[in-house]
This record gives sequence, structure tokens and C-alpha cells, in this order.
Amino acid sequence: KEIISEVIKELSNIENWHLDDIKSAINGFLKERNLKMKNIGPYLRIIATFSSSSAGGIFQILEILGKEEFFKRRKYSTIRW
Repeated sequence: KEIISEVIKELSNIENWHLDDIKSAINGFLKERNLKMKNIGPYLRIIATFSSSSAGGIFQILEILGKEEFFKRRKYSTIRW
């Protein structure tokens, strides 16, 4: 739970919500904490799509949704941190 809150905070700091910036933020976060995408990816996917399985990569999903919509969905996600 704490890790997801931290990555959400990292994502909130992205000024230009574009694929490369999203990838860079998430990959930097993972590298700093010696984590892998499997540690956070499923949770981000559930927040973004309300489902544990969906088509497309998580980076692309986040870019398409946009920052505002992602954070709106986080607010209504069934996952609580």
C-alpha cells in the first residue's frame, strides 16, 4: 500500500503527461527502490481501468487517460491506501 501511494505521488509530479515522461517517472521510481513493474503495475492498471486485465501497456493506458482522468479514477478506485 505504501509503495503505491509513493508511486502515485511520483506520478502527480509529472508536468507533461506524455508517454516518455510517464515511463521515465515510473522506471526511475522502480530503479530507486529496486522494484520491478510487477510490484506496482497491476495496482496502477486497476486504478486506471477498474480491472486487473485490460488491453495495452500501462504506460499507454495512463497517457491515453490523461493525468486528470487517472487521478479522478484513483479517487474512485476500490483500492484504498
